[in-house]
Formats: sequence, structure tokens, C-alpha cells
Amino acid sequence: MVKQFGIMARLVFMFMRIFVSILLAGAACGQRLMQDPAESEKQLRQRVQEFYQLQVEKKFRQAEEYVAADTKDVFYNAGKPELASFRIVKVVMKDNATRAEVTVMGKVSIFIMSEGMVPLEMPTTGMWKVEGDKWVWFVDQSGPVKTPFGEMKPPVPGQAPATPSDLSTQIKSFDVNSLQRQVRVEPSAVSLTQDQPVQSVTITNGMPGPLDLTLVTKSIPGVGIELEKTHLDAGQKVKLTLTRKSDGNSSGNVRVDVSPTGATLDVGVTSR
Repeated sequence: MVKQFGIMARLVFMFMRIFVSILLAGAACGQRLMQDPAESEKQLRQRVQEFYQLQVEKKFRQAEEYVAADTKDVFYNAGKPELASFRIVKVVMKDNATRAEVTVMGKVSIFIMSEGMVPLEMPTTGMWKVEGDKWVWFVDQSGPVKTPFGEMKPPVPGQAPATPSDLSTQIKSFDVNSLQRQVRVEPSAVSLTQDQPVQSVTITNGMPGPLDLTLVTKSIPGVGIELEKTHLDAGQKVKLTLTRKSDGNSSGNVRVDVSPTGATLDVGVTSR
């Protein structure tokens, strides 16, 4: 009897050791991303790249693997835009590298009255989280999705997905020129002198959503050029600083491109 009890005790102990080791292995699998933020972001970027590439290729069934369990219905019901290309422009890690906010710039075509189909680069900010041991895209169904034209609510389960006309209504009535004018630069020209060697201009995002700036002109002889930041949320401003670097005379234009509107901002600069 004592011998049988001893055997049973050893078996129970062995079972507990195996069970605990399985639990620890599972926990380690889920925590690897949390323990190494750099590796976590690397894996996230890879998953984001694969997810959107499948949508470019219209392989939506394969893309389901990258969608969280609580968001699959949203993904099934949502309208699928004609995504021609994309690029990751911003990653913000959150909650000990278990969640992230990812901004992707996608090239799509939108029908605009009197303009027809207009290609635009549109930034969209989405949420990702670790589910199991993989990064997956998810939608906070209680909140809106950020787009350059304002916030749009995700589709509600049971309701018909948004149609192109619905999206046009959400985007509001606009023409390309008026859209481009919502991004302003003031003043549009500066003169650098020995008394005023440093001056700045202000770029304002008057759109209801985010945009990205690209500094095309990297240098002008005798003039330093510095753009404070390249991503602007709705209503934000950024300074473009111009600095006189030499005593010689020089002049030129500083060009800044705006996405997704396709606008170009020009700042005239003279240095004397």
C-alpha cells in the first residue's frame, strides 16, 4: 500500500512538472515579444507588410490570418478599396510592446465629382495587438478610424457595408484645388540678412485629418534648411527653419510635398 502510494505520488509530481513546464513554455511564447521591444517591432513591421501586400494582391482570405478574432466580422463586411501600393510611415509601440498604432500610407483611387477617378495617397492609422504569439490587426469597434478626411466609424455588425457613395458623403464634398488649399504656408518668402540670419515659416494642416510632409529641397547654397517634423494631425502646425550660413548672396525655392493631397508648398528664400 505504501509502495503504491509512493508510485502514485511520483506520477502526480511528474505530471505537475510537465503541466507547469507547458504553462511556462506557453507564457514564454506569448511574452517573447514583450521582453524584446526591438524584436517585437521588427515582427510587427513584417506582419503589417504581409497583411497589406495580400490586400494589394486581393488575397483577402489569406489576409484573415492577420486579423484578430474579435475583428474578423468587421474585416469580412468592410468594403475593400483598390489598394495599388502602400508604405509604413509610423509605428508607435504601446503597453509594453503588446499593442501598437501603425500608420500606413496607401495609394487608392477615389471618385470625385467633376474630376472622375483621382489617385490619392491616404494615410490610415490602425491598431495592432499580440494575440497568442503573433501580431494581429484589430479595430476598436467603439471608436472611429482616423483618415485624412476626418474620423470614420467602422461598420456595425448586421448593417450593410459602406458603399462608394456613402464614403463620398463621409469624405464630404470637395474639389482637389480646395483640398490642397487647406494646407497653408506662411509667409511664403523670407529674406535672410546679417541682422536676421534665422527665420522660420509655419505650415498649417487645415484638413480634418492627418497628413505627411516631404522636404524635397535638401539644400540651397549658403542656406540651412530644417523641417521640425513630417507628420501633422488635424489642426497641427510645424515650423520650417531657414538659416543664413555664409556671407555670399544666394536665392532659391524650398519645396515641400504634401500627402495625400498631392499639393506642393514653395517657400522663396534669399540670403544676402
